[in-house]
Amino acid sequence: MKKILIGIITYDGKDYVFDRFKENLDSILSYTHEKLSGNIITKAVVVDNSLNEEYFKYLKDNFDGEVIHEMYIEETNANLANSRNRLRKEFLKTDYDYFFSLESDVLPPQNILVELLEHDVPVVSGYYYVCQGGHFKRPCIVLPFKKLEGAFTMEEALEKQKEVRKNSPENLVELALTKERLIKVLQGSLGCCLIKRKVLEKISFFCLKNKNNAIVHDDTFFFIDCEMKNIPVYVDSLMLCPHFQSNWWREFIEKRNVELSGDSE
Repeated sequence: MKKILIGIITYDGKDYVFDRFKENLDSILSYTHEKLSGNIITKAVVVDNSLNEEYFKYLKDNFDGEVIHEMYIEETNANLANSRNRLRKEFLKTDYDYFFSLESDVLPPQNILVELLEHDVPVVSGYYYVCQGGHFKRPCIVLPFKKLEGAFTMEEALEKQKEVRKNSPENLVELALTKERLIKVLQGSLGCCLIKRKVLEKISFFCLKNKNNAIVHDDTFFFIDCEMKNIPVYVDSLMLCPHFQSNWWREFIEKRNVELSGDSE
């Protein structure tokens, strides 16, 4: 019997995609239970890190799962790390085998859990493109061209990872995605990532400042931590996920809803 806790981070700034996200999650769960009937238990937990509790109350009324309102932290990356640690804490209270990290603007294919479970590796994710300047620029993947050798602290490892990124341009990443189903990577994404329990028993979520005094995203440090602890990380190249990341999507969806309602001039 496999037990999966699906841990979801959201806030009121992602309300534009919530209905679509919920519908997609329902599809994933339905497909997973159908395919693994009698051999799967799932539980969904949402952590809302909005500044106020209005969205939390909305989620409580409209989401079929546990909903938690976590303390708001003004710095975005610190807010994410804190919320993910709350999910980790809730996960480790249980006897579940897997933690599926899912962000509320990522819509994986319905077979994602079935496929990722099949690989039976410590950490495996789907992937999506990240938005920069209103355009989707690159897959959220870093290939392991070099080991982070000689790094004894997280700060040193972060600097070495920058060197790796320089050798991991978008065209090489996309070429790798066409060659193999299961790709070993230095960094995947926590937006749709299946993690075995033994990994989260060793690793928590955090973020640090780089040399420019900017706080770096917690998923960077999670994957660096995996590398430093010799925990292999993989990406399934078939699990490409739509990513409704930007406020551009909010504007597009609102405009489209007006057009469909017939209220446009």
